[in-house]
Amino acid sequence: MNSITKEIIENAQYGDHDSLNKILKPLSQFSFYKAIKVLGNREDAEECVQNILNNTAKCLHKYNFKDGSFINWCIVIIDNEISNKLRTRRRLEAVLTTNDLYANSYPDSSSITSDTKLMLSELEKMLGEDDYKILFYKVGHQLTFGDIAKIFKCSEITIKRKYYAAIKKSKEYTRSKK
Repeated sequence: MNSITKEIIENAQYGDHDSLNKILKPLSQFSFYKAIKVLGNREDAEECVQNILNNTAKCLHKYNFKDGSFINWCIVIIDNEISNKLRTRRRLEAVLTTNDLYANSYPDSSSITSDTKLMLSELEKMLGEDDYKILFYKVGHQLTFGDIAKIFKCSEITIKRKYYAAIKKSKEYTRSKK
């Protein structure tokens, strides 16, 4: 990471692919080491690194030398992505261990109004239990399609297809209620 110069960063900001690769390669190694250390799981660490590299490439144009060192800027991206992965893992564990669709979705079940409960009940009937759960896991718990596929023991593509169909039906349902 120390070999990344101001010139390399500026060139990468202006679209030079070779300079971008000179940034992403050491960042990949550094972030993998940190992710594996915190997450303790190679698959999660690799997914994190992929997201870190994508976020870095997408946001590189926002980096300003006056705001601080480039390494610190990268560490913030790395830490945020690892924290996101840990939160997702906790949500998934809560869903899997409690087998409760609503686990940790609301701070207090009394905060759900009777109208909302009725609407959710009607939506569940309309979608069917599995499609409703997929929609709720994705929207309510913010699980990834991969995590939801593990819960349902099916392919990610199947989950995506069901999710987008459920979204479409949900939108039609809300339009009909207006």
